[in-house]
Amino acid sequence: MGGTLGDTCRDGAVDDQGNIYATGGTESPGFPTTDGTTLNPGSNGAQSGPHDAWVARFAPDGTLVWATLVGGPAYDRAYAVEVNQTGVYIAGRAGAGFPTTNGVVQPTFAGDSLVEPFYGPQDGFVVKLTPAGAVVWATYLGGAGRDIIRDFDVDATGAVVAGVISSAVNPHVTPGAYDTTPGTGLNAVVVKLAVDAQSVVWGTYLGGTGDDGVNPSVRVDPASGVVYVLASANSTDFPTTAGAHQATNRGGSDLTLTAIAA
Repeated sequence: MGGTLGDTCRDGAVDDQGNIYATGGTESPGFPTTDGTTLNPGSNGAQSGPHDAWVARFAPDGTLVWATLVGGPAYDRAYAVEVNQTGVYIAGRAGAGFPTTNGVVQPTFAGDSLVEPFYGPQDGFVVKLTPAGAVVWATYLGGAGRDIIRDFDVDATGAVVAGVISSAVNPHVTPGAYDTTPGTGLNAVVVKLAVDAQSVVWGTYLGGTGDDGVNPSVRVDPASGVVYVLASANSTDFPTTAGAHQATNRGGSDLTLTAIAA
């Protein structure tokens, strides 16, 4: 699945009928879409040049049903895809000019104070599409630092719960959340969006004073709504709980597993 230049597939999902959904990023002008969408020209500060997110649906026998690009004039890439009965969801990293929709929680780019030259300034993004591949809503999810979404899940109500890697104060952390104070390094931020993505239900930091929350993986228990977050942590003060399997950091970067109530 690709064009004449660099194409990556970062995640896949399967629905109840056996249809397969895949997503990633492309720099190919001729990426094989079915709806006529083409690579958005420009780079907007990214050394890599133009790059858009793509998402595609395949029938159970592997036949392509539809494929579309989602992106603006910067570096945009999807890292994760989920599917339910109402639609298809993708999330990842995006630069300024990403095509958001009206009424969402963050329609505009928030900036980036820790720019990686290859990618240019970045925020996280989440997009919901119909089962036929049309955009329902699209929003940024980030703050004034570098923010990236590497994984998310959709709960039983259709609400997205995203794991964000954040390098600065994140505006989507909510009053009264488990942790409302960012550490001094990279932070994991876990954010639950409303079903229509027009508001944040809750958002919390998760980590200590070091670099924590790198590449968080997120799963939601469909029955209880409990959110499980798997990530790495360098902090010696990561907030483990009494009786945990491993309560202290054993050196360098350790794996962390956290359960957050619904």
